[in-house]
Amino acid sequence: GTKKIIVVSEQVKKFYIEDVGIPAKKCEVIYNGINPHPPAASRDEIEKKKQELRIGQGVPVIVNIGRLVPAKANHIFIEALRILDQKDIVFHALIIGEGPLKKPLMDASADLINKKKLTFTGLRKDVPKILDFTDVAVLSSTREGFSMAILESMAKGVPFVATDAGGKRAGDDAGFPS
Repeated sequence: GTKKIIVVSEQVKKFYIEDVGIPAKKCEVIYNGINPHPPAASRDEIEKKKQELRIGQGVPVIVNIGRLVPAKANHIFIEALRILDQKDIVFHALIIGEGPLKKPLMDASADLINKKKLTFTGLRKDVPKILDFTDVAVLSSTREGFSMAILESMAKGVPFVATDAGGKRAGDDAGFPS
């Protein structure tokens, strides 16, 4: 049988113990890790990426990074963008990721896409470079283990807004290890 099950947060451990019935002594928490000092993109790289993504000079950039699945609740992010748009706030948002909800989310946000305020980038291997010109990252999940998007944003010094769910819950011991 299995000797240990490795999970990425206390919240995930709690789920496996309480909901799945795994004995607590079999669960071990090992937090996700990233390079805490990723290399910065050059000015030229940043300008090329902004041109590629059709982001205007001086336009604030908001990103939402993750799989396009129900638990990530991207529709909440899109509704927040719509509120900003209704208030005539200048921004360009990027939804970075792939998943089964991509087409329905794109259909539901056609107004923002047509106004050139929202771009679905698909899966990207250059997220750290995109974070170099990001003003704020948003995670709208309703369920989360331990978010790599938050870790990557923090490593780049990008402020983030996150829903209070799962391994990133406010005041929860499931957050960042001490």
